[in-house]
Amino acid sequence: MGFFRTCALAMALSVGCVVGGCAGDNQDDATQGDDQNVSASAPITVGNFISHPKIKAIRNEVRTIQTTADAKMDKKDNSCGDGTGTAKFTNAAGRIRKVNWFAPGGSIEYFYRDNGKVLFIFSSFTDFNGTSAHVREHRVYFDDNNRVMFEVTRDGPKADIADEPHQKPTEDEGWVVSDLDTDPNLNFETAGCERGH
Repeated sequence: MGFFRTCALAMALSVGCVVGGCAGDNQDDATQGDDQNVSASAPITVGNFISHPKIKAIRNEVRTIQTTADAKMDKKDNSCGDGTGTAKFTNAAGRIRKVNWFAPGGSIEYFYRDNGKVLFIFSSFTDFNGTSAHVREHRVYFDDNNRVMFEVTRDGPKADIADEPHQKPTEDEGWVVSDLDTDPNLNFETAGCERGH
């Protein structure tokens, strides 16, 4: 089921999720490149993913989808009444470009290419433990065939999450791709209370 999907179910059921640590990146620094010196043929690593041409292309498309979704796309809600649900954003041609699954304490945003294939998934869940909030983010980048190209996580105090380093997820924390991820219509139609993950 994977760590993150277990966490999503726990959050949806308002059960606390204990967030564990992540393994560090094992890539040699010499192969990571720097912001100005990363080629499209270089391996994608935690050290270079933000400036890697393949990731930058995905981030640019996500930015375009996000801007269009916020301003021009049709939004429809599929709520369960328990604080969970889905919302979809379609373009002028009626294609779903974004699905947002939401639950108490977090959400998962799915971005789709114009051909319906998954492009990027961003998941963010907050664990409230006493007086502080701890955030866990998971970013999953996909190739043109619905396969995970690269993924990173980061976690830390909500107030400081932007300053926390990205890390490669451990094998148990890696994203498990399902039909819900790769089929935007099924993703929207399967409301949060029906997902069971």
